[in-house]
Amino acid sequence: MWSLYIRQNPDTPARTIDGEALVITPEDSKLHTLNETATYIWDRADGRRTLETIAAEMGEEFEVDPTTLRADAVAFVEDAVRRGLILTSEAPASG
Repeated sequence: MWSLYIRQNPDTPARTIDGEALVITPEDSKLHTLNETATYIWDRADGRRTLETIAAEMGEEFEVDPTTLRADAVAFVEDAVRRGLILTSEAPASG
């Protein structure tokens, strides 16, 4: 998971307001409010960066324990992939 490129599922309606991402699960239309860590990842999940790269950017911007950051980031992305919110790839997205 750590070295995969992540991107938002284009079928997922979402909006970030006042630093919180509001995301609707495509399959069941449930609204999810993402915490600060998840919103940071969500907003940067463009398919051209790996989770590792995004987490490194987050580590530079915020004072957070790297082990905790990694665990939280992986947990969020694994859950988001399971829910269909985020897609992963072994290669960066084109364009």
